[in-house]
Amino acid sequence: FYHTLPHLRHMFASLDQHSKGRNAAKRRDLVTLAIFFHDAIYQPTSSTNEEESAALFREFCLQTGGAVSESDAETVCLWIRRTAEHHSAPADGDLALFLDCDLAVLGEPYFKYARYAEGIRREYCHFDAATFADKRTEVLRKLLSIEKLFHTEEIASELDKTARANMELEIRQLSILIKNK
Repeated sequence: FYHTLPHLRHMFASLDQHSKGRNAAKRRDLVTLAIFFHDAIYQPTSSTNEEESAALFREFCLQTGGAVSESDAETVCLWIRRTAEHHSAPADGDLALFLDCDLAVLGEPYFKYARYAEGIRREYCHFDAATFADKRTEVLRKLLSIEKLFHTEEIASELDKTARANMELEIRQLSILIKNK
């Protein structure tokens, strides 16, 4: 499966790699909380994962007795909710870094990307192969249609070309399943 601890490890590694110099997270504490909680609730058949993850984070904040300010908690909740639609609006600063770390797997070398894609397939095992191929192709084509896949210039320049090549290759592989319906 993909939305598990290895995904969090990958995001934290991406944060470490890309949060430097002028691109350093201004509120690394908030980015860390957003990473940790953004997929805390993940059910492939649910359309409310982000909202439920944000609610879980809110509960965590209540349990900490004010260790996270109301303003900071609201910021993290907004970032968590934003992962439902990474590209619904422009993003900058720490939000952009967080969103890009979430999608950084798309630009990994293909052998790592293939593991990610297999994890996604396993999460959506409730679909037969052809239905999964149709739906996954639709998602990938939507991503490919986005002019700016990554919000930060540094991550875009490093990962965009490989991310697009990976998704194109996955679409070609999925097309075999679609043709064999």
